[in-house]
Amino acid sequence: MGRASTVVARRLKKRGLTAPNSLEDLVRQRVTTVVADGGRHVSVHLAEQDGQVLLLAFGDHPQPPEMADDVLPRLRASAAVSCGTETAADGRQV
Repeated sequence: MGRASTVVARRLKKRGLTAPNSLEDLVRQRVTTVVADGGRHVSVHLAEQDGQVLLLAFGDHPQPPEMADDVLPRLRASAAVSCGTETAADGRQV
């Protein structure tokens, strides 16, 4: 998990953005959510628009179990401007 946070922080810096102090927790929260789905692969994606960061985690389990009730409230509490999840045929997106 620390490796993903380090890569995200490095990429934010390269784009001239400052990583929040809670970056490792933010990455861990998203990755933990998709790992709980039971897939074999997780990918973390980063985008930026108008100074706002979009941090996504994708899982690959085609039929993930029901998501825990506290996931979206925890995402909202992480100072997110918006948050959500979507389940597609190829896995969950957080």
